[in-house]
Amino acid sequence: MLKNWTKAQIRDRVAKVTEMAELGTVECKIRKVVKANDKGEFYKIGSRTIVMTCLATLKAGIRLEGFSEDNVKVDIRRSSVKITLPHAEVLSFNIPPEEVVEEWYGVGLFRSDFTDAERNDFLRQAEDDIYNDRELIRSVGILDDAERGAEEILRTLLSGAGFTDIDIEFK
Repeated sequence: MLKNWTKAQIRDRVAKVTEMAELGTVECKIRKVVKANDKGEFYKIGSRTIVMTCLATLKAGIRLEGFSEDNVKVDIRRSSVKITLPHAEVLSFNIPPEEVVEEWYGVGLFRSDFTDAERNDFLRQAEDDIYNDRELIRSVGILDDAERGAEEILRTLLSGAGFTDIDIEFK
């Protein structure tokens, strides 16, 4: 089937892949416990403590901006293709408000409650902690799974197009 294709047809197929902004393949959820303890300044008597849990959703995949024909080598006679993709990364990150639970709350007699702005700051810190914790993201395997998923999708598409020798690498 592939041997009957023209170079223009192959370029069109490659162009369809390059038009995609990202190849998202994996989603995972990470639960984070947020604890804040505010003992106050010397002029404030008592302390405030809050414990919240949140469930973050991470989507990982391959960002295809910058991907071009240069990343694809085709040999029609051998029905082979070699594709070089960038490594997987976190594509989106979200903590829906309905996934935030206040587990425990304690405020000293002479202290005011935590404000919504303070609660939002704690959640923003939780988001930063999760998003920037490369060891955590690596340990759940989401990036490796995303690369395997992208490779599986592309192998299926390319074998369906008639390629028999398919080499996909990540750089």
